[in-house]
Amino acid sequence: MNIAALLTLLAVIRSALPQTICNSQLLVVTSSPGVVTSDGYPGRYPAGTDCTCELRGASGIVVQISFNDFQVDSFPGSLSGAPGTCTHHYLEVYNGVDLSAANLLGSFCGTRLPPTLISSGAALTLRFVTSPYSLNNRYRGFSINYTALTDIQGQALDSGCWSMRRLTAPSGSIVSPGFPTAYPGNLACTWEIVASSESTIMLQFLTFLVGGTAAICENNVNDYVIVYTGTGQNKVSQGTYCGWELPQFMDLGNEVTIELVTNNVGGFRGFFVTYTVIGPTTTTEPPPTIPTTT
Repeated sequence: MNIAALLTLLAVIRSALPQTICNSQLLVVTSSPGVVTSDGYPGRYPAGTDCTCELRGASGIVVQISFNDFQVDSFPGSLSGAPGTCTHHYLEVYNGVDLSAANLLGSFCGTRLPPTLISSGAALTLRFVTSPYSLNNRYRGFSINYTALTDIQGQALDSGCWSMRRLTAPSGSIVSPGFPTAYPGNLACTWEIVASSESTIMLQFLTFLVGGTAAICENNVNDYVIVYTGTGQNKVSQGTYCGWELPQFMDLGNEVTIELVTNNVGGFRGFFVTYTVIGPTTTTEPPPTIPTTT
């Protein structure tokens, strides 16, 4: 049987099998969306696991994952809602099938939905690790959509940081590559958040360390983040940010652009920012408290 026929056969039978990360070492990605979950979802995931799942598509496509639900123990995380250090229980996402630090797109825990991520080639790999010494007594894990994308109109899908460039969902998140470990050097990444004309976008940086604690970001040198109102040629800078202090914003209008630029060194934790679209009938809510367990 040739490879194309095998991929077709696997795509047909995948819906008949439970798609959980610990019993699906390989999932075939097509334009028909699939779902993979943590074991036991929506019940509690088990402790003491270390499972990987490769999401592979045909040549010429990229793999996109987006999160329907996410609740992973963040101990010893922050009660402020900021992501934890993800040392006990965590989900790692890798670009491709090589599980090296250079390919790590992010390590996630807590209750904030991770961002929508895309591969540079035809594969992504998920790795879910749970500590045998920290029993899960309240967390349900995750549910992830995966699908294949083709750039048939020649428009860039990738932000430059292996995530979706244009974000139109009513809420979401953006992280620097490799978060919460060090981001690489030589990045030039752009994200555009777009909402309806009667709405406004609110940003909340939960954690921020770009260029080091003593960084100086005048004249846009070394590592920095720029936040703009508007998109494309009409965008207007609201400030350039580096160092460790959390950028603060009020009303940013209905279109926002975020840029991350790093020099050839890299090496800092980066950032995790969430956004929420506020419309005429919506109200803001305080960030959720992330419980901790031992």
